[in-house]
Amino acid sequence: MFNEPDFRSQDMTHIEAFLFPVNFATDCLYDRGTRMKKSRWIMVFALAALTLVVVFIILRSGRQSALEKYKAELRAKGEKLSFSELGFPKQPENPAGLQQLTNAAGRIQKNTGFIPGEITFMKFTAPGRAQVIWRSQEVEMIGFRTTNTLNWEKFQSHFNNASNDLAEIRVAVEQPIRWFMYDPEQMGFTVRYPFVPMRVAAQWLSGDAINVLHANDRSRALADIHAITRLTEFNKEDPTLIAQMIRVAITGLGLSVTWQALQNQDWTESELVALQQDWDHADILQTFDLGLLGERASGERVFEITRTDGAYKTLNQIYSGFGSSSPWTGTSISDKVKTRFLAGMWRLSAEQDEMLALDHYQGMIDCARDLKQKPWPEVQMRSTNLINQLDKEIGGATGLGKYKYLLSSMMIPNHGKALLTMVRNETLRRLTITAIALKRFQLRHGKLPAGLEELVPEFISAVPIDLMNQQPLCYRLNPDGTFVLYSVGEDGKDDGGDPTSVGTVPKPDLWTGRDAVWPSAAQEGN
Repeated sequence: MFNEPDFRSQDMTHIEAFLFPVNFATDCLYDRGTRMKKSRWIMVFALAALTLVVVFIILRSGRQSALEKYKAELRAKGEKLSFSELGFPKQPENPAGLQQLTNAAGRIQKNTGFIPGEITFMKFTAPGRAQVIWRSQEVEMIGFRTTNTLNWEKFQSHFNNASNDLAEIRVAVEQPIRWFMYDPEQMGFTVRYPFVPMRVAAQWLSGDAINVLHANDRSRALADIHAITRLTEFNKEDPTLIAQMIRVAITGLGLSVTWQALQNQDWTESELVALQQDWDHADILQTFDLGLLGERASGERVFEITRTDGAYKTLNQIYSGFGSSSPWTGTSISDKVKTRFLAGMWRLSAEQDEMLALDHYQGMIDCARDLKQKPWPEVQMRSTNLINQLDKEIGGATGLGKYKYLLSSMMIPNHGKALLTMVRNETLRRLTITAIALKRFQLRHGKLPAGLEELVPEFISAVPIDLMNQQPLCYRLNPDGTFVLYSVGEDGKDDGGDPTSVGTVPKPDLWTGRDAVWPSAAQEGN
């Protein structure tokens, strides 16, 4: 899939680089000394340059050998390091649904200045209590700089005006493209994913669900939430972290709206079954490691291209493609001298740079996989250590690591926040599925179960596992007939379903408490 790098030509480049100061010094000395002195200096410098070249070749050969051995070990364990091993190129999928989605979302965005994303869909008024927006007197909109409110007549008018486009979006999401990137070679370093129309569609569907819940139109609210879960199918098999994270974000948005919907007491058994099935299929943990696998494969591709084309040319192209302002795209003499020098020096540490990247990615991939069997605090500690170690290597005591590990420092983001966001939203998904099953049980039996095991197998196949401690989610039936459903939270410790925080927090949410408790509805005005 990739062209093999020509190491012989690269070694010649290094030899010429080492011999340049020798030739320069010789020319200068020629005017100051005799031919004999010149001959001695030539011999000294030539021997020094030859020694450096030999040392460089020996070191490089050893590093190449260690790198290839490490890659062979990873592949022997079943790891896939390249896009070809991940099954690319693939056949492009039918883009009809994507085109329809993009067109409808584009019209909505163009024809209105209204932004449903300014709604806080799960706003906590106190620990363990969230506001039911559709029961409120007005809808609060929190912008970047301002906060304002809309009455329901004004709020509903926006969605009435966009009703045709929303209907088209609901149709479009039934034809999701599972992968947008089908040929890394043709699509270059960056892939222009359709994230903006996906985000716009998710926000408008979420806002419309609130709009119709206020009007007690459960059928359309259910259709909106169903469409949001279908949006998470787009790019599901794209091997990039950004594709997986947009799915995580849309999932979190849809789950918050689902909590709002469940505060309606009129749901029927069939409606709840449909809602539960939608969220059963939206597992974001299942494919999260694919994003990291693709990140690693992309990194390997950059290393191969950089060895072939040279660091100066490659990095200049990358930064130009991102529209970044950096020395690599600079036109000044100092920028050109600096970047060409760094690009030349990078070849001395290219194998170490690649080894660092591979080792870090393997560690983070293992962390993502470990979440299926190990408690979050343990996985988080390991991921934090990996990030700290990477920062230490790149920063170093002298600060020269960013030049030694030139590509690693540029390509590898901090995966910690992405991992945490995914874990939080997947935990909320499992809480949501359990809450729906509890509602179904109550609807059928006229009461809540004494324990979650009573939901199995009629309402759920098994009690969902809490990622925070790898134990079943916690549940308690209160004497007054209400219940407490919760995850033990990010510390992995069960505090009995306590939603209060250890210290004072300005804005409580699901994750500021000792435990992550499924919120109850706040009373109007509280």
